[in-house]
Amino acid sequence: MGMFKDMKDMIGVARSDELKELKKKADAQPKVSMMDGVKLANQAMDQAQEMQAAFASQGLSANPMANMAAMAQGIQGSATVKGVTDTGQKLGDAAIMDVELEVQLPNETPYTVVHRQAIAPVATGNWQAGRVWPVRVDPDDRTKVIVG
Repeated sequence: MGMFKDMKDMIGVARSDELKELKKKADAQPKVSMMDGVKLANQAMDQAQEMQAAFASQGLSANPMANMAAMAQGIQGSATVKGVTDTGQKLGDAAIMDVELEVQLPNETPYTVVHRQAIAPVATGNWQAGRVWPVRVDPDDRTKVIVG
């Protein structure tokens, strides 16, 4: 009995207006040839490698466990946003920004670093000049900071 009900539900979904609307939207998308698709994939891979290198230079990794270790070993401090510059790169919908930070560590003179950060469109207001963020700083390389 359950199998026939599931089949009826499946047929109902296949005939639904919502599915027809989704199909219309998909059909309206520009068609990409196989070679163009491969080129786009290669460009995306190159961009991903560039971003990985940029994030690694900031002390971040694609490995969340490595980031947690860096957070645990980092020197606690604070950083004030001095300015934000769009790099023109994207990570999904998030813009990759160069954030100029004035870092303050306990018992040390403040210093300035440029930190590369992916910032979602809804979060851009959080990165205005004057905003203070908690940071962790790599004890071996003070230019590598993790914000948050």
